Parts: sequence; structure tokens; C-alpha cells
Amino acid sequence: MFRDHLEIEDHGSIVRMLPISELAKNWWEENVDPECPMMGKYYCVEHRFAYDIINGFECYLSDGDVA
Repeated sequence: MFRDHLEIEDHGSIVRMLPISELAKNWWEENVDPECPMMGKYYCVEHRFAYDIINGFECYLSDGDVA
């Protein structure tokens, strides 16, 4: 289910993330720094912050209010 919403590519010190679904795009806009650098269509996140973003989105998906 998670992979239907967020594409993740681990490149060592940088993790590229791409919100795929509208749900993920809206969550990203509300919860991640709007100045997050981009490479093409992917957001580039430092490895040390990637877990917090992934965990936050997973918690959001597991919330009973999410359709």
C-alpha cells in the first residue's frame, strides 16, 4: 500500500522521493519543508531525515481517517 503512494530511491547520503498519489502529494505539501531540493521531479532528502518522513507518512496511512 505504501509503495502505491511514495516512490523511494536510496542513493546513500541522499534519498530521492516522489509522491505519486494525490494523497501523498497533499501530505508532502503539508508536512515537508517547501524548500526541499529537487532533482528533476524527485525531492532530494538527506538520509538522516528520510526515516522521519517515511515514518510520518506511514503513520498517516495507518490512521483510520485516511480513505
